[in-house]
Amino acid sequence: RSPVLLHSVDLTWRRAVPGERYAVSGRLAPGRAARDPVGLWAGGAGTRLDRATWPHRWAAAVRADLHAAVAGLPAGPRALVPGLVLGDTSAVDPAATAEFKVSGLTHLTAVSGANVL
Repeated sequence: RSPVLLHSVDLTWRRAVPGERYAVSGRLAPGRAARDPVGLWAGGAGTRLDRATWPHRWAAAVRADLHAAVAGLPAGPRALVPGLVLGDTSAVDPAATAEFKVSGLTHLTAVSGANVL
């Protein structure tokens, strides 16, 4: 077994839940170092083979609820709250990321709910 980092422009992958298993075709590329994950560039959505376990589904629901709870906030806080709580910094502005680095506060967004399950 080897970890795989999935790359795709198909947005349906955003609905995938950790713990699910998929059949997918694409192009594989080795990681840069021995411990790096293999890269998989998928051309489209895969076929789900197994549902995630209930703890994974529960954690995914909590993450979705958090995103929904901050949806009405201005862009900055709306992006920052999931970063602080879940480690999801995908929507954080690059300027804010740079400010966190300069101030030495990047550890605040390193706490990741994604690594709990």
